[in-house]
Amino acid sequence: MTKLKFKKLDQKAVIPYKAHSGDIGLDVTAIDVEYDQEHDIYIYHTGLACEMEEGYALLCLPRSSNTKTDAYLPNSPGLVDPATYRGEIQFRYKLRDSKMFCGLDCAPYKPGERIGQFVIVKVPQVEIEEVETLSETDRGTGGWGSSGK
Repeated sequence: MTKLKFKKLDQKAVIPYKAHSGDIGLDVTAIDVEYDQEHDIYIYHTGLACEMEEGYALLCLPRSSNTKTDAYLPNSPGLVDPATYRGEIQFRYKLRDSKMFCGLDCAPYKPGERIGQFVIVKVPQVEIEEVETLSETDRGTGGWGSSGK
């Protein structure tokens, strides 16, 4: 077992938690939201920074209930390197059906609501090697849909 440490950067921050004992994801709560008109995104502040030993990634994902909104994470999944990054973790949502500027009135979530989830993934250490050729496979260089669908 490894430890995932959270630091509250704001007194309103909520330490992520599992809603049910068997859950994989940790629910994340927003403490504030701002609208970035230039990029047409909603920036949700968590007020949290984290730390974890090397070899793990923290993925920022929408919750399944996000399907009730018109929002998506444009960089989904978001990736945090908890072995090296110590800044605030944010979720950035964009509306699929972007309306004319409506700012915070159209925000899919309000401060105090659960805005996403963290999932921890163990990442193997790899050695990068450049080669002249790769082994042959049945699929070869077949791209999208080449496996029969």
